[in-house]
Amino acid sequence: LEEIMRNDANQAVVIMTAHADIDQAEQLMRNGAVDFLAKPFRPEQLRRVCNTALMRDDYLVSNAQFAARVKELAESKEAHKKLNLKHHQLLNDLPSIVMELDEELTITFLNEAWEHITGYAIEECINKPLQDFIPEDRLNAFYHFEFKVLNALNHEHINVHTELCVSDRAGRILWLTTKFSSPEESLKSTKITVCLENITDQKLAYERLEHLTMHDSLTGLFNRNYFEAAL
Repeated sequence: LEEIMRNDANQAVVIMTAHADIDQAEQLMRNGAVDFLAKPFRPEQLRRVCNTALMRDDYLVSNAQFAARVKELAESKEAHKKLNLKHHQLLNDLPSIVMELDEELTITFLNEAWEHITGYAIEECINKPLQDFIPEDRLNAFYHFEFKVLNALNHEHINVHTELCVSDRAGRILWLTTKFSSPEESLKSTKITVCLENITDQKLAYERLEHLTMHDSLTGLFNRNYFEAAL
């Protein structure tokens, strides 16, 4: 992973292993891996994870191309409008949630992935505080997220990756990774765009991996690893 990152820091890398514990898996992702799979794995699961990783790069490229094209056609109002529609279509085709928040952390924009992942209609969520969708027992983590957003709005050159826990319409807990950065000086505003990806399955996989590391698979009792760690 370190060698790949040195050669191409933008390369999407998916980690697959049967031997890593939860701490090592998380460290690999912090070091640049975009996703994680624990063995045994299903072929369709592997394909889905790899396709998601590739689509993420496609989105970054498409977004950059859109920004350049808008600049070229700045004097053409009709062309600008068409490109905006295309950009919104691109956002709605993404499997990741794209959310815009103001300085009060009120939701001002959502793409259609929000509906698919959470079950909430976009119309009923616009102009609502993001905190309304946070489980009460996860508010401490939300306050940490809020601090980072406000810090990004008030500073330059901040790029933040963190996690957020929300409830879907059925009351289930969803884990989302969030990525956002402070607006460029020329685009400085009181709003910030956040990209969120659903990592609930990975979180559950981490928990299962952690459980298997410390428990006997047959009896469910603590194993030697747990004993040595506790000792």
